[in-house]
Formats: sequence, C-alpha cells, structure tokens
Amino acid sequence: MSTIGFFSLLLYFLHQPIQVEATYYKLALVDTTTIVAVGTQGTVARTTDRGKHWNVALKNGGTTSNLYGVTFIDRSIGWSVGQNFTIIKTTDGGQSWKNTDSSGLYDLTYIHFTNPRTGWITGTRGLILKTTNGGNNWIRQYSNTTNDFWYGSFLNDSLGWLCGASGTVLKTTDGGENWGMIGTKFKETALNIRFADSLHGWISGGYGSIYATTDGGKTWNGQNKYEDYHFFLTRNFHYGIDFCDSSLGWVVGNRGVIMKTTDGGLHWVGQDATVEEVLNGILILNRSTVYVCGSDGTILETSDGGTTWKKQSLELTTK
Repeated sequence: MSTIGFFSLLLYFLHQPIQVEATYYKLALVDTTTIVAVGTQGTVARTTDRGKHWNVALKNGGTTSNLYGVTFIDRSIGWSVGQNFTIIKTTDGGQSWKNTDSSGLYDLTYIHFTNPRTGWITGTRGLILKTTNGGNNWIRQYSNTTNDFWYGSFLNDSLGWLCGASGTVLKTTDGGENWGMIGTKFKETALNIRFADSLHGWISGGYGSIYATTDGGKTWNGQNKYEDYHFFLTRNFHYGIDFCDSSLGWVVGNRGVIMKTTDGGLHWVGQDATVEEVLNGILILNRSTVYVCGSDGTILETSDGGTTWKKQSLELTTK
C-alpha cells in the first residue's frame, strides 16, 4: 500500500463514529424530542431528534461510577444517581453535568421528582432520601428494612411504592412520613415496579417473575405462569417494566427478552428484537413508540408498538 493510500485509509477510520459499548440502565424523557440514557462509568447518551442521532459522553460530572437512575424535572433540570452515593445534576437538558455528592457509603439506585421541589432517592441497605427544596437538601426517611431498594413508582407527592431485594415492597400514602411493608407472594428480588394508577400496578424480577395488583397493592397475583403450576414461563430476569395505562405495557430482561401485553398482563407475548444483550430500562412515549436500553451499548426503538425494533447508533462526543 502506498503512503498516500495508508493515510487516506487512516483518515477514513478516524472520521468514523466511535461506538461506545457501555451498559445502559435507565432512560428519561427530557422534552418531546430529547431523551437521555445513563449507564456504566458515568456514561450518558443523549438524543435531540427522537433517536436518529445519539451522542455519548463519558465520566459525566467527573464520575466513573455507574449511573443507575435518571429523571428530569423539566427540559433543563435533571438528576442522575449511582454507585458510591453519586448524585449528578444538569441544568442544560443533559448536555453537561455537575457532581453534587459522592461521599456516602450507599449505592443509589432510583430517583424521581413529583414536582420541581419534591423528590425521592433510594439505595442499598434500605436507604430512602427525600427533598422538598429541589435537591438542595436530602433528608433520610425510615424504611424499617435493611434490604436493598431497586426501583420505585410515585403517582403524586403523597402516594408511592418501592421495591427491592427479597421481594421487598413498601408503600406510602403520606409522602414518606410512614412507609408500610406490603405482604406479597413475591419471593424473588423485585427489580422494578410500575403503577399506572392508584389501583393497577406490576412488579418484575428474578426467574421470570411478574406480579400484578388491581387493588393498590393489597393483593398480588403472578402473571406469565404455566397454568396450574407455580413456575413462570421463562427463567429470565425481568429488569424493566412499564405501562401506558392499565392495559398496555412492556417488560424486558436478559437474553434480549421483550414482552408486550394489551390486557394488563393476563397474556404476555414475546417480541423479537434480534438481540441477545441484557435489557434493563424502558421508556414509553406513546402506544407506538418505545425505547429500551441495555448492555453492550444497546438502545432499541420501536415506532409500531413492537412489531419491529431498530438498534440505535451511538457516537462518542469528544470534549
């Protein structure tokens, strides 16, 4: 190969997008066209055109900790939490992030705001934190458990649920002043929880488990199970679950599993995304458009309710 040919080839490869294979754990909607995904080693992926183009930035807020949760208050202000008590904040829609705290002994797993001032963070060893001043201060609430929390679902400033290890499910009706343990049949680790309204909720977790309630969590029934048997149809871990309403929802998990229900979970139907990666998070924009994120840089999109899924292309942002 000639010297000119070598340098031409080198320039070609230098101008190709650098694929970033972080594991992404959660997605959040910023505005009608902007979406953010967070993952390993402080990685944040961001699109401003509904997934046509994704830019990836590493070590956001100066952290190399894994980021497990993300939420946005409005189109500018957002938060992400993760390992080693990491809390990072953005005021420009996710373009840049500032580390506000990384001094604790807990891993933080979930963050959500019900309004610009009121929000919650959960973590390992039964940690629950609440803010009533937009994140300037976080006050610990008592969970009466040392089990790790993995996810939560809040409908308003008063009503919310948390889930975690050993099938732990907690509920509050007074903004977290009191958290009560809900007795469920759930023995597996509860990895995700989603309530569509005050009555209809779902938990997903280990060994193919999906449980549903229609009475606000008083009673729970297993879904996606063999008829007349106690076993679930799959042994996959279901890491993410989300619903549009009390009928339409999706669940995702390892081995590229995506399942959809149109009847509140009475029947779950597998969808083929032609991927084998672990899938962790779901973001439903409407009844047709859904995003899923997972390992090895995987972000998927469907615009037809899951009939077809397209893997998104991510490019590294250089600063």
